Amino acid sequence: MSTFKKMFTVFIATLLLTAALAAVLPGGVAEAKKSADNMTSEEYIKEGDRLYVHGKYRDAGLKYIVAIVKDEQSYEARYKCGLVFEKLGNYEEAAKYFEKAIETNDKYMPPYKHLADVYMQQREFDKALEYYDKFIEKDQTSAEAYNNRAIARLVKNNPADALKDAEHAIALNENMYAAWYAKAMAADVLGYKDIAIHAYQRYIEIAPHEHSLLMNAEYAEKRIKELK
Repeated sequence: MSTFKKMFTVFIATLLLTAALAAVLPGGVAEAKKSADNMTSEEYIKEGDRLYVHGKYRDAGLKYIVAIVKDEQSYEARYKCGLVFEKLGNYEEAAKYFEKAIETNDKYMPPYKHLADVYMQQREFDKALEYYDKFIEKDQTSAEAYNNRAIARLVKNNPADALKDAEHAIALNENMYAAWYAKAMAADVLGYKDIAIHAYQRYIEIAPHEHSLLMNAEYAEKRIKELK
């Protein structure tokens, strides 16, 4: 591919990215034109990673886009571009990149969990469960995946399996307060009073005292009194 064609292709790809992100990722076209150099796709991914960890998501996204242009089969670049959209709250675009990463390499597992996560954000719980199932089938080490699947199962009125997932999450990370809350809710629905009380109490003990979690703590205290 000629230098001009590389520059033009990246220009178009970057326009598509910035249009999708609207005000979140304004501009950046000039930076993307720098792709007409000898850097490889992998090198652009590393540059994107460096920017991402420092919270420079817009700049990281541009690097990942260039990496995709240089190597259309780069499932890692597509996955990481999805992470940028997810971080910025553009879940629809994030899902597209995660889906494409899976399509490019269905053995690469990280996109499965993040695709499930964005489906959770979009309240598409059946799709979320589908991808949590696929991820957990291959990777049983993520407490967060078990916890999130527990929440999805609670929403879908499956407290028995939700309880199992919450317990798996706690076994992997006993200080995951969200998993204790999910366990409490599932046990409460199932009528397991002692288990529910203990889980609610544990949640109150370890959950941070943040305003966003105040309602959960108040509900836990209320249910403990009612269950005793």
